[in-house]
Amino acid sequence: MLRQLMLLLIGAAMVMSQRRLALPDPRSCANRVRHATYRDARGVQHTYFFSWEHGPTRSLEVDWLDARNICRRHCMDAVSMETPQENEFIKQRIARAKIGPTTQRNSGDWSHTGGFGQAQPDNREAAQGNDESCLSILNNFYNDGIKWHDVACHHLKPFVCEDSDELLNFVRSRNPGIRL
Repeated sequence: MLRQLMLLLIGAAMVMSQRRLALPDPRSCANRVRHATYRDARGVQHTYFFSWEHGPTRSLEVDWLDARNICRRHCMDAVSMETPQENEFIKQRIARAKIGPTTQRNSGDWSHTGGFGQAQPDNREAAQGNDESCLSILNNFYNDGIKWHDVACHHLKPFVCEDSDELLNFVRSRNPGIRL
């Protein structure tokens, strides 16, 4: 009986320690901090949070999943740059930022150099068993200006959040009358 109880407690601890995507928090969504707004060529408005511009998160550096969960709790998500113009807008505001997983390798503002001096993306951490499936914008880290670099998602970085229509609508649907 004691052995079964111990196994149950160990199993529960393992389940609790697994990292998962966070649901939005209605109060945090209503009070989310927004540092900048950008209107794209289609007229769609994008609103952003920059972790280094907010006192409580000014020196906070987190991995991709933690960044995404912080964003999601505030009805935002890790920024997804959809156009070259949006990329330029973001670049003007950042020192360096964790962006989000990327599978699109054929476009963008990739650096010509990196840790091995090879054009990005180079997946250089693969030899250590780390897939570089996250995109980080580094500010002249390799003397290359503000450029995209592929990095492993466990690296700790500042982050950028962007309003998520899906999460805002989710919170509105479950909290009638909420002002977001």
